[in-house]
Amino acid sequence: AASAAAGGCGGAGPGPDRPWLAGGALGGGGAGVALGKFDGLHRGHAALAREAAGVGSRGGGGGWLVSFSGMADALGWAPRLPLVAPPDRPRVLAGLGVRELVLPFAAVRGMDPREFLVGVLQRDLGVCGVCCGRNYRFGRGASGDADTLREICVEAGMEPRVLELLSAGEGRGRAGAGAGAEVGGGGAGATPPCSSTGVRECLAVGNVAEAGDLLGRPHRLVLDVSGGAPRSGPSPGAAVELAWDPEEAAKGGSGLLNQPPAPGVYSVTAHGAAGEPLGAGRLELGEGQLCLELDGGPGAAGSRMLGLDLLVRLD
Repeated sequence: AASAAAGGCGGAGPGPDRPWLAGGALGGGGAGVALGKFDGLHRGHAALAREAAGVGSRGGGGGWLVSFSGMADALGWAPRLPLVAPPDRPRVLAGLGVRELVLPFAAVRGMDPREFLVGVLQRDLGVCGVCCGRNYRFGRGASGDADTLREICVEAGMEPRVLELLSAGEGRGRAGAGAGAEVGGGGAGATPPCSSTGVRECLAVGNVAEAGDLLGRPHRLVLDVSGGAPRSGPSPGAAVELAWDPEEAAKGGSGLLNQPPAPGVYSVTAHGAAGEPLGAGRLELGEGQLCLELDGGPGAAGSRMLGLDLLVRLD
């Protein structure tokens, strides 16, 4: 799965103001896109990806997730680690069968809903259909919602797809049959929706099994053990040890590339930078330190990047 980043807006053609035009239409034209933040790439996002891929298969441009960079800085959010490590996003996107385009939030935040949908997505990027969740807001001052999106898309000749929120207890989603079809639950009395916030809440209490259920796959903690953070190891016994300043972790000042669970002991399977299996074992995670011991496989010796699939908490 490919991932692209674009920046700026406002000029008449390719260049510093509208660089996304330099790449031409997404997928050569006729792409189906899903809009969102896509932090967790969880089961709800997977349902959106399937809808976008379906629309894109009919249009010929394939399915794309369109997200936005720089939102935390622009909106004053506190820094935090992502749920999916940047080096791991291509693997997850490939599993969802879509590609990704990242637009700078600062460049589009002042656009009204029609300007963004018709001007950027349809005219500039050749999009033929747009998908979003029922609770999605967009446009200047969050003035647009799912109904706005549906109305503008129909008027412009694009296919709208609005999905109800997938609840945490539901299955992996069902694709709708027609334009603007709705899937999932979300009515009164429904269980909480499957969300990135829900995944973070599970990780905060060490419930990695529930986090994996929301994601539709084990949460993979990615570690940079290339020497950019204080560490010792690999040491005898196939152990890897890593230490960091907890106050700097959220700002990227550690070997952690994405959100870890609460301190505890976890059953894990380890993978190298190319996804190769390195063995199974246990991870002891503390405040600002961890120790990984692998029982089988080639082990982590010589690895510069480790992906640890967190299976279950042991303590």
